[in-house]
Amino acid sequence: MNYRLVHPRDLTPDDLARWSDMQSACAEFRSPYFRPEFAQLVGRLRPRARVAVLQTQGDPIGFFPIHLDSRGAAGPLAGTLTDFQGLIAAPDTSVDFPQLLRGSRLAAWRFDHLLTSQARHVAQPTRFADSPYLELSDGFAAYAAARQAAGSKIASRVRQMVRKLEREIGPVRLAFHEPGEEATQFVIRSKIEQYHRIASVNHLAPDWTRALLSDIRDFQSEAFAGVLSVLYAGDRLAAAHLGMRSRDTLHYWYPAHHADFEKYSPGLVLLEEVARAAADQGITRIDLGKGDEPYKARFASDVAQVAEGTIDLRPIAGPLCRGLSAARAWVRQSPLRTPAEQLVRGMRTWRRRTTAKWNGQATT
Repeated sequence: MNYRLVHPRDLTPDDLARWSDMQSACAEFRSPYFRPEFAQLVGRLRPRARVAVLQTQGDPIGFFPIHLDSRGAAGPLAGTLTDFQGLIAAPDTSVDFPQLLRGSRLAAWRFDHLLTSQARHVAQPTRFADSPYLELSDGFAAYAAARQAAGSKIASRVRQMVRKLEREIGPVRLAFHEPGEEATQFVIRSKIEQYHRIASVNHLAPDWTRALLSDIRDFQSEAFAGVLSVLYAGDRLAAAHLGMRSRDTLHYWYPAHHADFEKYSPGLVLLEEVARAAADQGITRIDLGKGDEPYKARFASDVAQVAEGTIDLRPIAGPLCRGLSAARAWVRQSPLRTPAEQLVRGMRTWRRRTTAKWNGQATT
């Protein structure tokens, strides 16, 4: 086996065709994050985007999308925007990540949303987290019935809120994909305000992240497409969601709602209306992404798992990184978790403000 590390724009037509076939053939790679179109859209905006192409006798048999830093270490292709990560390859392909890194001349690889089926090939300690999803393969009515049978009251609450919205504001309707700039900027602005409100890292601070959302919104094909859904009450925008789909899978990515509609739980109404419309569009699964937000538990049919960890081939940095990862895992499970997280958030806020002041926003 040999490896070549290329920018996404340098993938050949044969590379792209093989990648597309592998992604389509395996349910494990159903997420739009595993599509070659996503890698190419990111590559237009990130000069250090790379794809390691695995080859045997000159034929591509696997694709490993990453972002390369200045020290030769790899991270997620789209940084913190990358909710699923891993090697796209045929099911019978042997996964040897250390060899993949060596063959691609990579010093290390940091991941935080790796498929668990591939995480078992990582010798270093990893941390696992749930990634909830909605199962719509039998249609929306079957999904709703299953949630009710499981004891969830989310459907009745949403219907109550819809009736209240229509009584006090006006008819509720959803445009499943309405690619307007106003709704796009509303979503971006709302998410940035939310990050500041909860003292979180602003994942949309770099210019390329906001440009990527707009590029994805405008990309439309059968295999990969952006989805900008807008929920209206009367003639007013109540909530909107910007995400992406890969054939039958929708990734629920950036939802936002208008503060004026807070008492109507517009975020819950938005997700149910999107799910109902998505099922009508032939979508059989909606991924909500890693996280323990209450609404995800209320809507989710089940959870997948993703892994977080590091493979570091450097003789000194590797053991140090593994030690830090173990320490972080211990803190998360100890009584020190809350004060430690508050300290980390404060340090991140200080670092973000200092970086913005002296160096400007990162663009790659």
